[in-house]
Amino acid sequence: MKFATDCVRIPDSGAWVFATYEHTPEKRRGRIVIENSAATREIHTTGTFDLTVTDKTIFASNTDGLSIYNINTLEKQTHFETGLSYKHSLCGSSLASASSSGTFFELDLEKEAVTKKKLHCNGQDCIHDVFSVHLTPNSLYIGCDIGTLSVIDRRSGELSAHALDGGVTWIGPQPTPHQIEVGTYHGEYYFINGETVASRKKTPGIIWRIHPVEISGALYKIASQSFDGVGIYNSAMELIKLFSAKDLVYCLKIEGEEKDATFTGYNYYSEEIVQANIYNAIQDCLPLAT
Repeated sequence: MKFATDCVRIPDSGAWVFATYEHTPEKRRGRIVIENSAATREIHTTGTFDLTVTDKTIFASNTDGLSIYNINTLEKQTHFETGLSYKHSLCGSSLASASSSGTFFELDLEKEAVTKKKLHCNGQDCIHDVFSVHLTPNSLYIGCDIGTLSVIDRRSGELSAHALDGGVTWIGPQPTPHQIEVGTYHGEYYFINGETVASRKKTPGIIWRIHPVEISGALYKIASQSFDGVGIYNSAMELIKLFSAKDLVYCLKIEGEEKDATFTGYNYYSEEIVQANIYNAIQDCLPLAT
């Protein structure tokens, strides 16, 4: 899949949905591609960076806003004028979208209402791209390209912030409330518990996305690391093995379980894949018994 930026699986059918973004001097364009054993269907977009799917709906972060599509007919149900949407996060009937020039948007899906808001970094209006966002019932987490992770209490509106090393490229949930993981453009990984940075690790490259995988009762993390390929990490985010890329990997597909678990990373420009059996890769890197 050339120019792949994201892929997710439809819960019921198991079909994969891919997003693409191609930028040429003439225009920006992309596709949302649904692949299954029966047929391949697609939606043409202005370029898509991020996807969320339910049994009935596709939510897409596009270059011209946040679009919602019917998963069966592929018809566009709603389009929110949020400008460029890098990533989004869905929580119930609320959705948050990360945008450019220090802006983010809060969307009420029931009322079909959108509110534009300005991020504040270091006591002033942010002018940087907002690459990451994560929404929970109690908090809204927002990460910008200067390295500020902002946390907004959704009830009181109170704002707190963490100054991180490198632009925030990933904010991921954890099983326990008030805990998140954060990745940056400089390859820094942060585990944040409440308002405390509980741990910090340095990785070999940009952390674009992290996918948790459980094998033999242990948690592992598979990271798409852009120019540096795909990394397999243990639960403490210690590197087990790094698979190099031909150009850069944003999009990862994780399939199978236990000994059959595999990842496929898609080189953005060349369309070549980086692929490995996760179980075998972990076993190959275990220390030999003495």
